[in-house]
Amino acid sequence: MSILSSVLPLLTFGLGLVSLGNVRPRWGWDRSFLRTAAFIGSYTVLGTELLSLIRGVTRLGLGLLWLIPISLLTAHVLRRARQGGWEFPPRNGWPIGPSGRSRRVRKPQEIAQGILFLADHARSSFITG
Repeated sequence: MSILSSVLPLLTFGLGLVSLGNVRPRWGWDRSFLRTAAFIGSYTVLGTELLSLIRGVTRLGLGLLWLIPISLLTAHVLRRARQGGWEFPPRNGWPIGPSGRSRRVRKPQEIAQGILFLADHARSSFITG
C-alpha cells in the first residue's frame, strides 16, 4: 500500500505542476506550485471521502483514484510538449522573490537534503502516531 500512498500522489503532483506551470506561465512557478498543492490536497480529501462512502478505500480504489489524474495529466503534458509550448525548468530562471533576490536553487544537494528531511519527518510522524 506504500506505493499508493506516496509515489502515485507525488507523480500526480509533479505532472500537475508541470502542466499548470506551462498553461499559466504568467503565474510563475511558485504560484503554480501552491495552486497545484491546493488542488492535489483537495482532490485527495474529496477522493478518499467519496471512496469511503462506498467502502472503496482498497488497493484497487486508491490505485484508480490516482491513475485517473495521472493519465489525464500525462496526456495533457505530452500533447503540450508536441505542440512546442514546453518549458521546464523555466528558461528565464526561477521567479524573483519580494526581496528582489533570485530564488534560484544553486545546489542540487539542497533539494536532496530537503526531500530527505521531509521523508524522515514523515516517517517518524507515521511511526510515532
